[in-house]
Amino acid sequence: MRGSIGKLCRRVVSTALLAALGAAGAARAEGAGAVAGRVVSASGDRLPGASLELRGEESGRVVRAASGESGLFRVGGLEPGAWRAVASLPGLPAVAEATFEAEAGREAQLELVVSLPVFEESVTAVAVAGNDTLEAPRLREGGARDVGEALEALPGVWKLRKGGLANEVVVRGAQSRDLAVFVDGQRLFGACPNKMDPATFHADFSEVDRIEVTKGPVDVSLSGAPGGAVRVVTRDPEPGRHFRVELGAGSQAYLNPSAVVSVATARGSALAGAAWRGADPYRTGAGTPFTAVANYAPAAEGERAFEVGTAWAKASFSIDERRELDLSLSAQRADTILYPYLAMDGETDDADRVRLRYRQQREREWTAQVEHAVVDHSMDDALRLTGVGRPRDYSMRTDARSVFTRLTLATGGPAWSGGIELSRRGHDATNAMAMTGYRPSAMIPDAESDLAGAYVDGTRRLGERTTLRFGARLDAVETDAAAVAANLELYRRYHGETSLAQSDLLPGAIVRLATAREPFSFEVGLGHAARAPEPVERYLALVRPASDWVGDPGLEPPRTTTLDARATWEASGARLELAGFASRVDRSIAVVEVVSAAGKGARTWANVDADLVGAELSGSLALPGGWLVAGDLSWVRGRRDALPELGLAAAPLAETPPLGGRLAIRWDDGRWYVEGEEVAAARQTRVDPSLSESPTPGWAVTHLRAGWRRGEWAVSVALSNLFDREYVEHLSYQRDPFRSGVRVPEPGRAWSTHVGYRF
Repeated sequence: MRGSIGKLCRRVVSTALLAALGAAGAARAEGAGAVAGRVVSASGDRLPGASLELRGEESGRVVRAASGESGLFRVGGLEPGAWRAVASLPGLPAVAEATFEAEAGREAQLELVVSLPVFEESVTAVAVAGNDTLEAPRLREGGARDVGEALEALPGVWKLRKGGLANEVVVRGAQSRDLAVFVDGQRLFGACPNKMDPATFHADFSEVDRIEVTKGPVDVSLSGAPGGAVRVVTRDPEPGRHFRVELGAGSQAYLNPSAVVSVATARGSALAGAAWRGADPYRTGAGTPFTAVANYAPAAEGERAFEVGTAWAKASFSIDERRELDLSLSAQRADTILYPYLAMDGETDDADRVRLRYRQQREREWTAQVEHAVVDHSMDDALRLTGVGRPRDYSMRTDARSVFTRLTLATGGPAWSGGIELSRRGHDATNAMAMTGYRPSAMIPDAESDLAGAYVDGTRRLGERTTLRFGARLDAVETDAAAVAANLELYRRYHGETSLAQSDLLPGAIVRLATAREPFSFEVGLGHAARAPEPVERYLALVRPASDWVGDPGLEPPRTTTLDARATWEASGARLELAGFASRVDRSIAVVEVVSAAGKGARTWANVDADLVGAELSGSLALPGGWLVAGDLSWVRGRRDALPELGLAAAPLAETPPLGGRLAIRWDDGRWYVEGEEVAAARQTRVDPSLSESPTPGWAVTHLRAGWRRGEWAVSVALSNLFDREYVEHLSYQRDPFRSGVRVPEPGRAWSTHVGYRF
């Protein structure tokens, strides 16, 4: 191995596991109870994603949870006594209540029956449209190894694979530059100029409770996110003292131990956890490791595909009944990560984040939050043939840093909410190459982006069954780079005279209409959002022998306008949902080829108008005996306009996923479950010839899953790609900078298991 980070992380996690096991007896002495059951509609439909609030009648303590995919739920750590359970659907009033008695060492059973409500006189906030949720049990059942891989189970969401880890999330064709990623309300960014470390990579799987995906410009509380958002919500401490131990294992020596300890009282709570993930390169359907498709040197044989360790902590303190203060911390350390998709591999990746939040509840809720995150990322080609025989064991290396600080103030109530946001993002990258004598080059010359923004969001009832939601946002963004370090001559060579300092005013707005009449519900909306160009798009500067890579400081912000609609039908244990959208992106940013006056070529970015349309169809059918059939189809199509000044004709948008879908059948009695799933994608022939993008054949694979849950135990096993199919997804296409020129095949047949125990 090229570092000792993995060994250190393994020691930390092993120590935590031993400490947790040694404290089992003390935890059991707390004598906590549990409740399990399901949330269903009046017609018997299972309701996944229902919000649950459990309140102790004597202590007043509140515990929140959500129902899983089959409407099932389980909540432990409840102190003995009477409890009241309230179930609600997102954006609607509470519609089901029940009481139960929690007893030490026993599990109460509860069924919450929900009826679609008629709107009352009070005005309530409606759910954000296009919001899909993946709960913790489902996250761990499928054998996914990171957030990006897990989220492709949702309709309209794809992954972009670069290796065995750090998969990038793609939502309705929008990649990470158009998405906002949050962990418990804290915004995350990666540091690599080419998204080697996407923001979702910095949220460890073991700390996740659920993940919410918002599709499109439907939420004015988001800045710079016309494609939507990925919100990671981590686990909260349960009442009493608890320890949670989990172990994931799988093919290619995959190992993922984790441990969490928590304590919660009436005045406050605290939680701390640690996790480690590591694996060898997976084998493709051809029986070869994924390193075989790229230019790896013999020295890479035996190298681990990834090793990542994470530690996190959170604490909250109730100042009084109406005021609360909470703090969260996280530190992630990654050793070598192999990326055959790219020309270099990650050497180290260190990410630290801290968040402090104050909340006050009176007539309205008021929140103030300050957050800070730092990511240091290094990559080189020391394990590639290009690095063999070089004076420094590599021919190229990049060191990058991302620093993000943000202050938010927000208020919310039943009829309207609003807030302000102030942030600064710094991004710096230095490159060294053998051909220039390893002289440091400012690849991104200490770029800074300052944002000041404000938003307001409101709802209004229109009749008994219809709700109107409306909102507006305005952001002022100032971007600049260090002129003393910038390669100004390179910018002039391809883009003429331009200023490094840019000022952008970015408006946003939404208007949405939602109505429900059992068994139907409908929602339609129009949204507009904009983002400032990324630092890499404006300020990248790298001179290369054959073709330079250069940003354009004069790029205009892309502005997205989206019309979307959703219709849902639920009756007699069946659910069917159809969602569609059409987006116009004015001044979209696309990778293009340009030629200087001297005749040398470069890859750069240019503004070009584009259109996207798409649809998602999903459905489920609950059958007698605990059977459930579910499936979905997702389709998106993009096209950019012509750029006559660059000699480019109109063409399909690059890196657009093809039609894809899945069909699953599952038997689940609340203790045991068995599931079979077929996942498929069509051939993609709509490619951008100007970037030499090539078509991808269609494919279909089969996955099997099974599991057992009893008391505090949860065990799951999964077998992916049952028939060992060799295939590639279309988003394995290589993009500049740092492309390796190969497609990365998906894993062949692979097994995984997950065991969890809480005490």
